[in-house]
Amino acid sequence: MKINPNRLNPGTWFPYKEDTKVKVRMMTDDKQRLLRAKCTVDDKLDENKYNEEMMDYCIVDWEGFIDEATGEPLRLTKELKMSCLVEEPEFNIFFLKAIDSIIKGLKVKAEEFEKNFSGS
Repeated sequence: MKINPNRLNPGTWFPYKEDTKVKVRMMTDDKQRLLRAKCTVDDKLDENKYNEEMMDYCIVDWEGFIDEATGEPLRLTKELKMSCLVEEPEFNIFFLKAIDSIIKGLKVKAEEFEKNFSGS
């Protein structure tokens, strides 16, 4: 099995609307702890900052999104990710379903591992 140690959690592409797609990934527990620590000051978690950092991490890339005004491809930024998630309900639902799909896939893999270990 080939592994790229710099891309251990690259994400999964999901089709969105028309000719667009979004690459989404889950956060590991360790990554969540690191982000929580980064967003905590004087033992108080800054929820807004944590949510922004989490969404920035989980939405990796996108393709096919075009700026209506210029006709140019939209560059994915942290601010644009947050705007899409907060202001565009369909995008928010899409994102949640993509994460749910990843979780379901991980559960299937965990069940396969369990069968392999219990059968040996």
